[in-house]
Amino acid sequence: MWDACSRSVQSVAFRAVQKSKKTLNPVFREEVPPLALRALEVNNMTGFVPAWLKHDSCPFQFSRLRVLAVHHYPDILQWSKLRPALPHLEALQFWLGPYAGPVDLSVFPKLAFLAVWIGKTEGLLTVRTLLTISPSNCLRKVALCVSLDAGSCADMDSVLSRILLHPECAVELQPCPRRNNYVRYFPQLSSRAMVHQTEWDLDWFQHHRRMV
Repeated sequence: MWDACSRSVQSVAFRAVQKSKKTLNPVFREEVPPLALRALEVNNMTGFVPAWLKHDSCPFQFSRLRVLAVHHYPDILQWSKLRPALPHLEALQFWLGPYAGPVDLSVFPKLAFLAVWIGKTEGLLTVRTLLTISPSNCLRKVALCVSLDAGSCADMDSVLSRILLHPECAVELQPCPRRNNYVRYFPQLSSRAMVHQTEWDLDWFQHHRRMV
């Protein structure tokens, strides 16, 4: 299938659930150049998907990636195949849950758009992740889907108010449940008119892949 694709394909999303236990490895064809992806979404890692993406014969080249959404699978960011792309990523989305470790955001020096879905008990993990943002960052929008306590939000407010220095940078709070008012827990960002509340962008990948 991938051999027959136009070489101009730049965006791919993996969303299907594979219930079969069968493995499926990509087939290498020397005469067919790889697809140089600029946007990738991995919303499901069941079955053969992880091994297929990491396989030496995977028909994708990742070094030109600019947009990456990994949802519940932030461990993808540690794959050696993706390492060449990390310094060039401009938009990144991931989920911090009970089984995730902190994500080192300092390896994304060109990151402009960051979206993080935060688990209910992952306040400390989120703060540890945000602390890795470089002071010389290029961030213009940080979207946080939150369901945390006031203390965790205050810690995040303190970190972000020190790190996000660009006057045009905005922080979007996307509460779960939606009725909660989280802006009041971010007084430092509020004093600089940097934070507002909105709904989670379910089409985040579709919106940002158009950048490329």
